[in-house]
Amino acid sequence: NPVHLDITPTDGIDNAIQQILALGGTVKKPPSLYPRPGSHGDEPPIIDWAVMQDPFGNEFCLVDELSSEQSMAAVAAEGHTDHDWRLAAGVTAEAT
Repeated sequence: NPVHLDITPTDGIDNAIQQILALGGTVKKPPSLYPRPGSHGDEPPIIDWAVMQDPFGNEFCLVDELSSEQSMAAVAAEGHTDHDWRLAAGVTAEAT
């Protein structure tokens, strides 16, 4: 029976991804905000998330709730990519 876990990292999605990669995991879906700004009408993003896969093929999500300030910053961003919105929200570093 497959089980799906959602994990909230204590040090951000990007740091958790690096740790998981070092342990042999892979990124199945790169980090993004959900919902993406503009994709669900006026609904602002509420989470930063990524889908990961452990070395045995089991999938799990990294999920981090956004503050209202982070959410509004992403909505106000002029960018059009996941990296732009995550950068505006302050959940990722400048480099991709």
